[in-house]
Amino acid sequence: MTEVIQQDVRTGVEAAEKIARHLWTMPVLASDALGWQGLIARRYLNVQPAYVEIPPLDDNILVITLRGASRIDGRMARRFSGEIAAPGSSFLAPCGIASQWYNSHAIDILHLYVPPLTLTRLITDSGGYTAEPIELRPLCSHADPLLEQLAYGLLHEMSSVQLQGQLYANTLIQAIAAHLLRHYSSATPQTQAQIEPRRTSLTPVRLRQVFDYIQEHLEQDLSLAHLATIAHLSPYHLTRLFKEATGLSLHQYVTHQRVERAKQFLQESDLRIADIAAQVGFHDHAHLIRHFTRLVGISPGNLRKIVHGGRKDVQGSNSSKD
Repeated sequence: MTEVIQQDVRTGVEAAEKIARHLWTMPVLASDALGWQGLIARRYLNVQPAYVEIPPLDDNILVITLRGASRIDGRMARRFSGEIAAPGSSFLAPCGIASQWYNSHAIDILHLYVPPLTLTRLITDSGGYTAEPIELRPLCSHADPLLEQLAYGLLHEMSSVQLQGQLYANTLIQAIAAHLLRHYSSATPQTQAQIEPRRTSLTPVRLRQVFDYIQEHLEQDLSLAHLATIAHLSPYHLTRLFKEATGLSLHQYVTHQRVERAKQFLQESDLRIADIAAQVGFHDHAHLIRHFTRLVGISPGNLRKIVHGGRKDVQGSNSSKD
C-alpha cells in the first residue's frame, strides 16, 4: 500500500496520524496528555508493510523499533536500501528533509517527535548562544544503547498505571535532547560545550532551597522546570549538578523523601495507607508499597504492625493490606 502525505502537513504528529488513518492503527500509547515538555511520544503496534512519502516536517522524528524485524528502504537526503529495523534499532528523520519509507514486514515502533526548539532551548537555557539552527543528521538502523535505554524509559512511563510523574519524564527528555545534540547534530564543539554545567553553579544555598521546596510540596507532581528556576539553573544543568552533589537523581531523591515522609506518617498517625500515599505524592496505594518495600525492606503494613504492636488502622481494617 502507498501513502503520500500532503505538503500542508507540518508536524510529525500530524503526518503519523494521517498515515495511521490509512495504513496503520492509531497509537496504543501517547504522551500528549501527560504534561511532558520537549517532545511527544507515540507507540504504534503492528505497522504493516507499506510505502510512505513524507514532506519536510517541522519536527525531528526518532523511531525506535520495539518488536519484529523488517527491511527498510527509502530516502532521507540520500537513498538507502536494505537497512534492517530490529528491536533497539533507531531511525532519525531530521526536520526539513522530505523522506520516503518502505518496510517489508510488520513491526512495532516508538515515535519521538522532537521540535528543533527543544535542542536550541537546551543551549539558551544554559546561558549559551547559537547563531545557526541546530540540525540533526539522518540515522538508519543505528544502534545506540544509551538512546535506546532513555527511549524505553519514556515508553515504560507511558505504559505504566503508576506514573512516576513529570519530574521523571522531563528528566529523560532533557537527557535525550542532550544526547542528540552531542552525538547527532550540526552543533560545533564550542556550542556543545555550552551545555556542560559549571561545577560551582549549584551552591549550597541554592541546593538547600531546592531541598526545602521539595519537602514543602512532596504531595504535588513536581516540575523540573520550576525546580530549575529555584536553583537558577537550566533543567539540564540542575539534573546533572544535583546528582553530582547528592549522589541521587532528582527523581530518586524525591522518591526517597516521599518514603521517609510515609514512614513518619505510619509511625505517628492512624491514617490509612492509601491516604498516606496521596499525602506524600505517590500515584496510589500500590505505588507507595512498591517503593517503600524496595527502599525500607518491609512493606508499609508490616512496619505499622511492628510500630503499633499489631494494632489495626482505626480507620478501617483493610487499609494496611499489602
